Amino acid sequence: MTRDQVFVPKTRSQVGAPSRAELAKRKASAALEAADELFEDAPLWVLANVFAQQVFGWPMYLINNASGQDFGRRTNHFEPTSPIFDKRHFMQIVMSDIGLAIAFGVLGFWGSQRGFLEVFRYYLGPYLWVNSNLVMITFLQHTDSHMPQCVVVSLRPI
Repeated sequence: MTRDQVFVPKTRSQVGAPSRAELAKRKASAALEAADELFEDAPLWVLANVFAQQVFGWPMYLINNASGQDFGRRTNHFEPTSPIFDKRHFMQIVMSDIGLAIAFGVLGFWGSQRGFLEVFRYYLGPYLWVNSNLVMITFLQHTDSHMPQCVVVSLRPI
């Protein structure tokens, strides 16, 4: 048995084929694209997409750089070692994260003392409104064919 020659197929990586996880990801993406193509003009589908974009778009961009540039590894706006930052930004990101932790702590304390409804009314509601405008304006700037994608401003006379 040890001297038998048997056919041992090459692995996916040896032949350059995508992994099973990548194939599953492609199928899911294709299914979502097909659904989007099928329902793109249906009012409920459009409403669901706008809601998802407005409520979850900005947090997902910050947490995992959704719809942002691909850096080849996990990218996060809260990690000081993220590839989107230079080494000189390390302490600035750490201080920002500390500030966010303090703000979330204050909001949690406020909610525990006065109730979630008050926190929603005076903080989360206005936050969602501003967030919605920010996401909408950014989306329109990046998808309008008449809007230049890169604006260069020169302070010197040409």
